[in-house]
Amino acid sequence: MGHEFGLYEIKSVIEDAVIEDLLDTMDQAVLSGFVDEVSDVPGRYRFTHRLTQQVLAEGLTKTRRTMLHAKIGEALEQLYSGDLVGHSAELAHHFGAAAPLTGVSKQIEYCVMAGEHALATYAYEEALSQFQRAFEAKVGQSETTVSADPGNTRHIDQQTAEILYGLGRSQRATATFQMQDAWSTLSMAFEYNLEAGDIKQVVDVAEHRRTTELLARALNLVPSGSHLEGRLLSRYGNALNFEKGDFDGARDAFHRAMTIAREMRDPALEMRTITNAACLDGEHLRIHESLEKSLRTIQLARYVPNPQAELLARFWAATAHYSLGESSHAIAHAAACLDLANRLKAPSQLATALWANETLARMKGDWEAARSYCNQGFELSPMDCRLLSSLVLIEYQAGDHDEGSAVLNRLLDVMKQEEDGADLEFALPAITVPLVVHAASADSDLTAAREAAKTVLSAESATPSLTLRARAGLALTAVAQGDASEAHEQYEYLVPHEGTMLYGGLGSVDRILALICIVTGRFEDTDAHFKAAENFCRMACYWPELAWMTHDHATSFMLRDGQNNTQGATAMLDETNRICEDLGMNTLEEKARSHRALLAA
Repeated sequence: MGHEFGLYEIKSVIEDAVIEDLLDTMDQAVLSGFVDEVSDVPGRYRFTHRLTQQVLAEGLTKTRRTMLHAKIGEALEQLYSGDLVGHSAELAHHFGAAAPLTGVSKQIEYCVMAGEHALATYAYEEALSQFQRAFEAKVGQSETTVSADPGNTRHIDQQTAEILYGLGRSQRATATFQMQDAWSTLSMAFEYNLEAGDIKQVVDVAEHRRTTELLARALNLVPSGSHLEGRLLSRYGNALNFEKGDFDGARDAFHRAMTIAREMRDPALEMRTITNAACLDGEHLRIHESLEKSLRTIQLARYVPNPQAELLARFWAATAHYSLGESSHAIAHAAACLDLANRLKAPSQLATALWANETLARMKGDWEAARSYCNQGFELSPMDCRLLSSLVLIEYQAGDHDEGSAVLNRLLDVMKQEEDGADLEFALPAITVPLVVHAASADSDLTAAREAAKTVLSAESATPSLTLRARAGLALTAVAQGDASEAHEQYEYLVPHEGTMLYGGLGSVDRILALICIVTGRFEDTDAHFKAAENFCRMACYWPELAWMTHDHATSFMLRDGQNNTQGATAMLDETNRICEDLGMNTLEEKARSHRALLAA
């Protein structure tokens, strides 16, 4: 048996066993301290120490132990015939141990069953382990090697394709950003099912291996207006958004998917499509539209639970709310997003939820909570560029420049390892580096920031959200270098987004516009943008950003008026100091103190 076992499981293995005799034996084992009764579950026991179980097992010959596993497996099949799925992991263990004598067919059968059950219950690591065992047993049985080339299906049969489908989904669920293994595995399953003409299975696999090329091939196989087409279109719109930056194509795919979902009365497909459409709107900076769709999904989730769709909707609701300065609503959605992520246990989703909560903690000036969210995320994904960017800003705000510099180098290393493209790995360094330069007058590589921004802007697939962060980075780089021409060019792009916070809490657009106006000498516009930034930050309670706004506004007074507006600059610096003292913003406090000294001179 395993570490834990039941009385009737023992009886099913021992022929002609009498329950009373077994009870006497188990009572003696309990009194002797070899086993304990499982509390609140009469008739179940567990070994007090795994060493006891190991010693008993080693007292058997290898052949007898293997035969005993086979006998236990067969007995448990009979005992749990009405619930094989619930006991599939236990059955897979015994038939796996018996495989040298009985073969691997039942081991594979129950490993696949246990893997599917684990996926359905969000036990992704367990699913990965079960499908890996099934795959190894299958390959060992055939004594052939499955090619890593997705197009080579020569050694794949239907059962292997089924295993690959489960293995690929498990790899995807347990990964954070590095999905290559999952994509390769799912591609092999897709190609086999395509050759076999199993259209339903082609669609099932394509929903998880979401590339425009693969999804387009699958769409050519399904009837127009069918439920299968609706499922594929819901994924195809997402792929068009992220691979191509094709807003119109993605919107059209979602519209067709929604029509099918409503015709077929499939609320799950409707929710998923609305959520993906919210993501599309969010990436294209249609913030109000993204919020509306996200809230619609959240409303539907009350009646038709769909935790994956709700999690993504909560993330985009939080993002939209904090971008609009509605921080209390954002905090509620971010917390709900994290609750769902903890329940689902998928590392990529959990890292995203932690980032959302970290962003809000940082914008409020709660450095301890923000660091905690970052550190939890690093346990899942040590090179997550979103959390690295955040931690850089936290450390520089709090005055630990050495730690901030070390984390910044990690962020830049991640960027260097990526292929050029429209990715956060480039967009975040593009703005993080000049933010550090502005905050700490640090000797950071503005050339690297500019090149990162240009990498994003040169990619055809760049979505407006990535483009905005890249251009904000170029604007701040121009401010740092006093390049009025470059700053003015970025001003024209940023103006339509005034009154919002950059995604990731990287700064209010109005403050960046004001800094551009200082460099270009447009001081009347400077005041207007600073005032808008002030109102936005006070409304949202974004205290660190307000501290920087008052400091930068005071600086603008000193640059244009010299000693003629000492009172106004002093009042602003007084507020800067109050916020810095409350939040422990040591870097900015030192800068403000220096400005006060200049005013007093």
